[in-house]
Amino acid sequence: MPLPPQDSILRYSKMTIFGVYRRIFLLVFLVNGFFAYHIFKSEGQSIPNPLISISISTMASTNKLIAILIRQDYILINPFKLSWCTPFSTPLLICRSIAKTYEYGGLHSGAAVCSTLWFSVFAWYLTAELIAAQVIGPLVLFNTFTILSLSWTILLTAYPLFRFKEHDIFEFVHRCGGGLTILLFWPGLYLFTQVLRTRSPYTSISDLHAFGIHLSSTLHTLLPCLRLRRLRMHPQYTGNGARTTMRLQFMEDVPNCVVYKIVESLFKQWHSFACIPSSTGGSLIVANAGDWTGRLIRTPLE
Repeated sequence: MPLPPQDSILRYSKMTIFGVYRRIFLLVFLVNGFFAYHIFKSEGQSIPNPLISISISTMASTNKLIAILIRQDYILINPFKLSWCTPFSTPLLICRSIAKTYEYGGLHSGAAVCSTLWFSVFAWYLTAELIAAQVIGPLVLFNTFTILSLSWTILLTAYPLFRFKEHDIFEFVHRCGGGLTILLFWPGLYLFTQVLRTRSPYTSISDLHAFGIHLSSTLHTLLPCLRLRRLRMHPQYTGNGARTTMRLQFMEDVPNCVVYKIVESLFKQWHSFACIPSSTGGSLIVANAGDWTGRLIRTPLE
């Protein structure tokens, strides 16, 4: 079979293999690799080493916070507003770069994977700390490896092949598992400080950088749940009566660059839709792109 023209191969490599999403994903890995090199070089590689464990816990918490923040609509609205404010006279090359804002998912997935990898290394170092201190520590080990198991379960169910085939399971594991890891991290931090007390200057949970970072992660995890409200919408079908597309019209004023998330249940699927402002309120368009959207079109929520 003859090979495709060279320009086609380059285009495939640029747009598919090394697409913007994957380039952002790779950039997150490179940044984390830089910090890993710096941590192990400055603190040494001896085991046990409490300072390395503390640094690793900070990196795991930081990556988790980034993964959470980049999925919040009140964070994402800012780069999209920047895109909307771009003048039409802006050169095409700059406009194309700004349009890549839609690939923010690479930052979310890259930070989430790096957080899990950092926590895997943290579990190994913490186990070494307990062995060196001759402390069994069943509670801290149980807590740590429970969080680690949940984190890897979230990653495996988020793999594209599984996510597309079992999307409902992916959503449930992603939300319930993610919330449970956030919850379990609090007793984990406390138990970690108990291990550190005799081997480092950190004597309380508030001394750890991971404490403040995880507090922010907890608040941003709870905030979307606290902002949920019931909104009455009026469905209008398009598509020649075939019910392939539905416009949900609502009366409240909608500013530019606003995204609404439609939620059936707190622990089930949350789907984002860009809102279209109008003089009488606003609306959003739902296309039949899968089981969830098809079910929503057939039985619209009120």
